[in-house]
Amino acid sequence: MRRVLALATFLVPSTLVLAHGCGDGETDEPEIEDLCGWLADPENCYREFGIDVGVRCGAFGRGQAPQGSFKTRQELDVCILQTQNGAEYQGGQVIFEPPLDLTAFNAPPVDGVFAPPQAISFQLIKNDGTQCGFARFKDKYDFSIVINGDPVPDGGTNEDLVEGGAYEQTGLEGRDVLDVTCPKEEKHYFDRLQVTKCTSYEDILPHAEMDFNPGSVGINGVVRLRVFYPPVEGELDGASPYEVEYFECIIPAAPEPCEDQAQNGNETDIDCGGPDCPRKCDDDQKCQSDSDCRETLSCQLIQGLKKCKEIPGG
Repeated sequence: MRRVLALATFLVPSTLVLAHGCGDGETDEPEIEDLCGWLADPENCYREFGIDVGVRCGAFGRGQAPQGSFKTRQELDVCILQTQNGAEYQGGQVIFEPPLDLTAFNAPPVDGVFAPPQAISFQLIKNDGTQCGFARFKDKYDFSIVINGDPVPDGGTNEDLVEGGAYEQTGLEGRDVLDVTCPKEEKHYFDRLQVTKCTSYEDILPHAEMDFNPGSVGINGVVRLRVFYPPVEGELDGASPYEVEYFECIIPAAPEPCEDQAQNGNETDIDCGGPDCPRKCDDDQKCQSDSDCRETLSCQLIQGLKKCKEIPGG
């Protein structure tokens, strides 16, 4: 059967309620199901989706993701995939929409991991330029992923084809309800507080991880996505997850001071002057003293501003 995967969003509080259908205008509460029982069912739709899509658009196992990098630290919109676990990869891209903004990641890291302040959306592009899937991530239980399926052959079916589609889980606004939409628009509603009670199924709760570190001067950053599915076979009680990594994208390191094309620190002009910048300023660049200027120039007051200029009579 063909499945449809929807976007996933977990545990998002707010003020709205869910209304089903139409008619008298009254708000209907969804029927709350047993989350632990749903996870224990070997045919639950999240497991079936994981079995269907497998490692499409990604790779099985931690540290196995398709790897690539952004061209520059200032343009974090397209990650070009080139390798996988040190070996040559078939290529492709991860397109971030909107581009990552390093200035938005101001919160201090927790256990060495930076948390994005808002949802990150991205497309997973194959080497032929077509879309393999797309996803969105905000935190562990607030994420979504869509995997495109194979076309069904004319006049028949093929059990080996990936059906793909979308999986979605959303904390209903203003409610302590976890809203799950599976392929074929199959819906479930759970008390979100049960998330902490299903200890036997904790590792296979639908969740994702995004490693994010913006890097710093001389140190590359990284953004990496992995999703945890139930195992494709065997008992689910106490099971380990089927872990799929979708990409690992390197963020180029920040340039050294005096090389970042900006006036900062104690520089007197862009990448020059000051006690810590070895590069001396050129003609007409700002200065504080003669030591900020290159040879044959001195720091002179020109129209009220100190600038490096040729030494008069030199």
